Amino acid sequence: MRTKPKIIYFIFLLGLALRLALVFVVPPFAGPDEQCHYDYVKYLVENKSLPVDVYQDAHYEYFQAPLYYLTLTPLYALAEAQSPAFRLYLLRLFNFLLAAAILWLGYLILERTFPGADSLIAGGLAFAAWHPVYVRNSVCINNDNLAALISAVLLYFLTNKDLIRKQFNKYAAIGLLWGLGVLAKTSLLAFAPLILFSAYRDGGSGPFKIKGRKGAVLFLLASAIAVLTCGFWLIRNQALYGNLMGMGPYWPRPGAPFAPAFQLASLKHTWVSFWRSFDQGGESGIWNIFKYIWLILTAGAGAGWVRWILARDKRVLLERHPGLSNQIILWLSFYAAGWLFGVRYGKGFHGFFDGRFLFAVMIPAGALFAYGLELLVPGTLKKHFWTAWALLLPLNAGLLLLTMLKIIR
Repeated sequence: MRTKPKIIYFIFLLGLALRLALVFVVPPFAGPDEQCHYDYVKYLVENKSLPVDVYQDAHYEYFQAPLYYLTLTPLYALAEAQSPAFRLYLLRLFNFLLAAAILWLGYLILERTFPGADSLIAGGLAFAAWHPVYVRNSVCINNDNLAALISAVLLYFLTNKDLIRKQFNKYAAIGLLWGLGVLAKTSLLAFAPLILFSAYRDGGSGPFKIKGRKGAVLFLLASAIAVLTCGFWLIRNQALYGNLMGMGPYWPRPGAPFAPAFQLASLKHTWVSFWRSFDQGGESGIWNIFKYIWLILTAGAGAGWVRWILARDKRVLLERHPGLSNQIILWLSFYAAGWLFGVRYGKGFHGFFDGRFLFAVMIPAGALFAYGLELLVPGTLKKHFWTAWALLLPLNAGLLLLTMLKIIR
């Protein structure tokens, strides 16, 4: 068995240390919509029933899928006699455990995606471990956390071909996980393209029709079990709100024309908001110091992928990195699903979707970001580049921590 590089332990432990600090440093209910997510758990404990989101009021998160909130109810009930702040920190510690599991699964996925490529494994893991906004979001109360964990488990299943050898059992398990994922956050419906691709690939060798037929059977099996698992929730949404996503009739429609220029602008907004810190250090101060650095690195990663697209040996590169195709499909699926969600339920420029909805696929984001940059950086500079990367990300997260502690402004 190959010995793990020391940098992996460093990335993992520093990522956990940052999160543990933020559990207590982020002011109570200062996380994104944290009060509303907390109230959802409180409603479940006090009313023993699922809430209904009828009006756009202080309880505007009541339309969310219930699994995450149901997992928190035992902790909330145990601490019901304590203060709201105590309960809040207890629930945040549960999120801390989810975050630790996500990072460990992320390492396992990246190790299979980039076997032997320690720089890519470290670069991708550092992205998920130290991304300043994600670090903060991953300890605050919101259903992105359980969705991200189930997403990582599903991706691990689909990347590890030998985990379950019998195809029927494998896709039955994938279907169950997929259904649970949708019950955590309906955005995990976006896993469909990756599961379909994986089923076709597992259809075996032979003519396209035979392979396609076997793949279709496996995909339908996973879909059927997923529907049996989460179908009641989708039916409830349709009955209550008139759509499967559970979006109430009060949600405004986009206030801008469906024009190419606007679509390009919304793509830029999505990625910029992906790095946006919430509240303190958000749109000014510390975040602005790093804003252009991350956008320049994004442009570099994009240039690396353009180089990959133009390369003649793409198939060789994919074979060298066996899980890379999974990362590409999943990232694009969530990006496209978020864009379509914005088109349907957005409210102008900022409604085309905020970058934090991509937190469910932070592992693919890190893998593709690191791979794109490595394709661009000359071999002689790779070591120095990843050293700089390993300093910049935790520095950004650390300064955000100091900002919230009011040590600096």
